[in-house]
Amino acid sequence: MRIGIVTKWLDEDYTGIGQYTYNLIKALQALDKENEYVFIHRKVKGKKSDVYEYGEELFLPRLGPGPLWIFDANLFLSLRVKGLDIVHEPFLGLLLPSDFKQVITVHDLAPLLFRTGHSTFRLYFRTFMKKAVRRADAIITVSEHTKKDIVERFGIEEARIHRIYNGMRHVPADPKRTARVRKRLGLEGPYILTVGSLVPLKNQAMAIDAYARAVDKGHIEHLLVLAGKKDVEYERLKDRVKKRGLGKRVVFTDYLEWPDIVSLYSAADMFLFPSLYEGFGFPPLEAMGHGVPVISSNTSSLPEVVGDAGILVDPKDRDAWAEAILLLAKDEGVKKDVIGKGLERVKEFTWEKAAAQTLKVYEDVSKG
Repeated sequence: MRIGIVTKWLDEDYTGIGQYTYNLIKALQALDKENEYVFIHRKVKGKKSDVYEYGEELFLPRLGPGPLWIFDANLFLSLRVKGLDIVHEPFLGLLLPSDFKQVITVHDLAPLLFRTGHSTFRLYFRTFMKKAVRRADAIITVSEHTKKDIVERFGIEEARIHRIYNGMRHVPADPKRTARVRKRLGLEGPYILTVGSLVPLKNQAMAIDAYARAVDKGHIEHLLVLAGKKDVEYERLKDRVKKRGLGKRVVFTDYLEWPDIVSLYSAADMFLFPSLYEGFGFPPLEAMGHGVPVISSNTSSLPEVVGDAGILVDPKDRDAWAEAILLLAKDEGVKKDVIGKGLERVKEFTWEKAAAQTLKVYEDVSKG
């Protein structure tokens, strides 16, 4: 088979979709020596990802700014003469009929359920995602929760939906870099970490409120580190910190390169993930992989990911979050137990397993 994978998202960022695309391709390259791969994207300025060394590149012309559907029309016109058997779009899907089979990964339905993301993206998602999903020959989801959402929202039969969990790619931290990051951010003592852009859906306000409660009640020495781009919630969260009298005890990092995030994971004393909704949720797994005990929301897909390896809490219950923080801060036995369970839990999520299951989807679609 000649399998096309859209890598536009990998070129643009290394957040969730970029991580998914990169790690899936790397695992497919190690597993699959029979099929040909074509990577579909626009020309990249500067250094390209190493995944492109293992396949053919198909460059799409840049038509300038405009709605995201331009990319889909562009993709269709560029690919129909290339003799591809399958095209896998790892995020938004394709809208137009084609000579190749279409596979789409749906990570979550957040833009349908919440006011999240830029207005153009929300318009695209709400207008065209239903059509893209119905046109696809196979749909991959990254959790049972998202699979259920697709069935309920779009009326898609379950047989066309394949739940394939993401993997966890452990990247060891560089101790020298970790020391530099800590010094730059003023993290001399223990700290509590949360990772994610400062947007309402990530619910960092709860992290601040629970932390303030834990400080007042338990007199903990930890700082709170909010690692993520200073997005739409930044000013409001900064005011929240000020009103709670936390002063310099809360650190906003803004956007960090991935190695710096790894450094923060590796040195954290505990990890908070109070998100209101996740299609999968990489950060809790990443924290577990670095031996950091996790406190996570008990909503959406997070119980699937965290299982019994972390402390699951209602994302709207400030007192429960504060109690969980104090439990890990004060009870070394509980903390050690949670760390051990987390290190075992991450072994269940591998990109090798995800790649093998994805390849099986490609093979089944090609036969159908």
